[in-house]
Amino acid sequence: MRKKSRKRAASEMSPERLSGCRVTEEGYSFLASALRTNLTNLTELNLVYYQPGDSRVKLLSVVLKDFSCKLEMLNAPLQKVDQCGVTKQCCPVLASALKSNPSLLRELSLSHNDLQDSGVKLLSAGLGDSHCKLEILRLAGCSVTEEGCSSLASALRSNPSHLRELDLSYNHPGDSGVKLLSAVLEDPSCKLEKLKLDRCELTETCCEALASVLRSKFSPLQELHLSNNDLRDSGVKLLSAGLRDSHCKLKILRLAGCSVTKKGCSSLASALRSNPSHLRELDLSYNHPGDSGVKRFSAVLEGLSCKLEKLKLSSCRVSGKGCLFLASALKSNPSHLRELDLRYNQPGESGLKLISFVQKDPRCKLQMLRSNMEDTTKLMESEKPSSLQHSVTVAWNWMPELVSGNKHLFIPDVVETSNMREYRFQAKHPGRFFCCVTGLVFVMESSGEVIYSFCSWEIAPKALGNCGLAGPLFNIECPQGTLKELHLPHCEMSSADENLAVAHVTKDNMEILWPQEVTDTHVVISVTGLSIFTVIMRKIFPVVRGQVLLLLRPIDKILNVFLLPLNVPPDQVHQQELQRQNILIPTSSKCTFIHNERYRMSSDEEAIRWIQPEIEEFECDFDPTIHPTFEVQLNRDVVEVELSVLEEKSGKVVWRRIVNLRGAVSPSPSTTDTAHRQVVSHHSGVAFVDQHRKAIIQKVSLIDPILDDLHEHIGEEKYNNIRAASTSQERMRRLYEVLNSDELKKLFFDSLKKKESSLVLELLGL
Repeated sequence: MRKKSRKRAASEMSPERLSGCRVTEEGYSFLASALRTNLTNLTELNLVYYQPGDSRVKLLSVVLKDFSCKLEMLNAPLQKVDQCGVTKQCCPVLASALKSNPSLLRELSLSHNDLQDSGVKLLSAGLGDSHCKLEILRLAGCSVTEEGCSSLASALRSNPSHLRELDLSYNHPGDSGVKLLSAVLEDPSCKLEKLKLDRCELTETCCEALASVLRSKFSPLQELHLSNNDLRDSGVKLLSAGLRDSHCKLKILRLAGCSVTKKGCSSLASALRSNPSHLRELDLSYNHPGDSGVKRFSAVLEGLSCKLEKLKLSSCRVSGKGCLFLASALKSNPSHLRELDLRYNQPGESGLKLISFVQKDPRCKLQMLRSNMEDTTKLMESEKPSSLQHSVTVAWNWMPELVSGNKHLFIPDVVETSNMREYRFQAKHPGRFFCCVTGLVFVMESSGEVIYSFCSWEIAPKALGNCGLAGPLFNIECPQGTLKELHLPHCEMSSADENLAVAHVTKDNMEILWPQEVTDTHVVISVTGLSIFTVIMRKIFPVVRGQVLLLLRPIDKILNVFLLPLNVPPDQVHQQELQRQNILIPTSSKCTFIHNERYRMSSDEEAIRWIQPEIEEFECDFDPTIHPTFEVQLNRDVVEVELSVLEEKSGKVVWRRIVNLRGAVSPSPSTTDTAHRQVVSHHSGVAFVDQHRKAIIQKVSLIDPILDDLHEHIGEEKYNNIRAASTSQERMRRLYEVLNSDELKKLFFDSLKKKESSLVLELLGL
């Protein structure tokens, strides 16, 4: 094969071929000649990992001024300052190349060379020339101080329209140098989008000037690197004032190693709540936010307007509790975050499991979860729980309120039987274990299994005297007898020890157990024997912690709204509604309710057709079969709706959210469903209406559409009288009073089949 000529070899060179090569003076002469004679289309020259020296860079710089040269990128950094091969001596020739007409050079990397302020001043003479089209300039580790920044600022003021990226990391500009650059960034002609100032000995003093840049409506800045500077919480607070401004367009902010604590996180969270639509990446690694700081930031992440895609929290003292807050936020807003870095923290197996559990949601966009290798290995090697095979609803919205103290978080395994859902948990060591589904806490004195389930009201305590029920009934077993303490969640705003107790029901007896302690969230008792437990109260306090659960029936576009006490597990409601093909819509649900207070709902009129009932009274109902408080008929094309719950008397808003419906997927009807509907269609109706009178009065919620179907058959007066009733149950009682013939009962049954088909199937046992 004929040997390639030098000319042909030059035309085929790539940037990688000279990286780390020992090119001689003769080689540089040949390269310069090839670039000058237009025999190569080379646009990038990479001189990394060896020492070209001033003379050779000068030789190349002369070529850069030649009309035939196509070179756009010259990369000549070194890894260590004490091995520099390029000094300020080469800067006049480089500046001359930048001033040449035309200058095609777009990227110049001179990082970790000993240019000093004098070299940067010479280079700035070229940068400030109108012929210079340089877009990227990297001068990291070049011994630049305030004086060098002054030269760069002057150059940018003279020629502001081209440079897009400036890297001054690992220099000594000080706060005053950054202030000089910041003044230029507010110039309407300045186009700088990326500024890197990592490890520049900066303090909070420079943050006010940078915040002013972020507030400027003219500033194009989209990426700001300030890692490893002593900014502290006070500096972050100043920066946050700029971040919250509507003119701020920043997409990437890096604050790793800036001594930020939970106070700084609070400032950032407040800023992002005010202006959530631009920031895409935030790096808070190697700071000290802890779980409290993560909690503050997670509250912003769960907002639908937050667009953050990458969050770095490496070495931030995050435990399993912090992971819980992050998982809860991801569950509420799964559409944006794609990368989460939790390396060098202590999330534990349970914390990683919570986030991994959210990742399995098909709506979740999280693609990369970085964590300690040890924790990741534990997670991958742990036995896959059956809760991932059976649907289980983690109580994301209210669980953070119940997590306190040193508890191990867990998601229980689930065993389904024909008439019961049973939860199982295997403790491998002593400790306090928090169930992420029910809110129960088990204190184990050694390893053992806990088996528990919701209990039927048929075996509920009958003689509670003056006490009222204050929580669900749980049937709890521990075959090994190692469960020594039980914490049952309550929802009372007042946690007075003398008001709350626990009813312990055995086969033949019931006893009242007075608690060891009543915390803000739990009633704590010692365990001597296991069976059925429920929290009871001697006095009803008016205000309780509550939650709003939303379940959508996609086929009919009907949204069921449940106003419930906080300690009713969402899984209990969700499993009941799944049988009716209703899907849980994740949203922040916490609020407070008042016993016997009347509430109403409101929404944007364009999104809905109707809400019923108009007004409903709130009661602390812990019946295992839970009925929706309100039903909202949505318009077909609605994918987002704003909903509010208000006190009927005062009009005070107790809960308001913008609800995203995009995650709801309509289940496909099975052949069994079809068979069931055929059975219903052949049912006589009259006997059904009579037999299930009590259940229909309690459970029917779509009363207005049913009344409309019967309007012409019952007359205007009776129709208006029924509608005038204040509660849904009272409306149904009045309706039953007018169903005085078989014909009306058949018409009522036909309407029930259309409007409340799931309820009819349930009452028929199908």
